[in-house]
Amino acid sequence: MQQSYPSHGEVIENSIQDISLTFDAGIESSSVIEIFRSNGEEVPLQELIVDSPYIEATLVDPLATDDYKLNWLVIGDDGHPTEGTIEFSIILPQVEEGAKEKVTEQEEANETREDVVEERETNEDRNDEIAEEQSIIENNQDQSLNILLIGILFIAIIVVLFVVSKRKR
Repeated sequence: MQQSYPSHGEVIENSIQDISLTFDAGIESSSVIEIFRSNGEEVPLQELIVDSPYIEATLVDPLATDDYKLNWLVIGDDGHPTEGTIEFSIILPQVEEGAKEKVTEQEEANETREDVVEERETNEDRNDEIAEEQSIIENNQDQSLNILLIGILFIAIIVVLFVVSKRKR
């Protein structure tokens, strides 16, 4: 193997979710890697890509603070198997308990604010809908009144024409 991330013995101070191995020569697609926590539990892989001479793995979840063992087994282009182990550690910075509580309180306050803003927006939308409906009703009432007035005016004109035509006879 030419290089890896993480490398053997490396202590990483942030969580990682991607692993990469680079080999000196070509490898077959049947190559595999496995990652184990210090308690022997296997870390599930989301995706394993073998693109000779590289292997890249994406983990389902980022790695937490622990010691890890990465076992790899590759089949070279010449058909010979090669295997190895890489041991590394993840040590994430500790968050004080009080800071965790403050973060939780802040998250709850943010959620409450978001709920209030959402409720206001919903109420504003309802008020807009009510105002629009009232406007439509008023327009309909105005149109009804206009139609009634036009009808009365039409009847009045007919009556006037009828009366005028009777006088001329």
